[in-house]
Amino acid sequence: MSSNENASCSLCKDAHEKPYREIMRNSHGVLMTSYEPIVEGHCMVLPLRHVKSWSALKPIEAKAVWELIEEACALLSRVYALDCIVHVNKGAHATQSHVHAHIIPIEKRLRFRELFAKELKKPPRERASEEALKAVQSRIQRHARQPKA
Repeated sequence: MSSNENASCSLCKDAHEKPYREIMRNSHGVLMTSYEPIVEGHCMVLPLRHVKSWSALKPIEAKAVWELIEEACALLSRVYALDCIVHVNKGAHATQSHVHAHIIPIEKRLRFRELFAKELKKPPRERASEEALKAVQSRIQRHARQPKA
């Protein structure tokens, strides 16, 4: 480990000290098994450099990490004959300060939308009205960074 910032990071430690978790790596990322798998094959991809957000990655790092995510999805799909969901925790949902993505092989019948809809007790497919879409657009745009002129 190269800095004090990642000295206490369990993901950094595991990426360097627990080879039994590593599946593969590239120049800027590592694919590891999850300590707390939701299903068999649940893995995670993290940058080798300790960063707290995706925007902190240099473009070359981000490209390599996302290439590894794509490769991991293809690999897990071959191994388990299932599709994969890629999930990135953020804010209160994150339990680690080291940014990472979960790759979860999952049955096609358990689609992301249906899983969340069931948990939230909402219909999985319900078209929003034009007015509702405009309201959401307006709310988000008010907080968006303005493009530089």
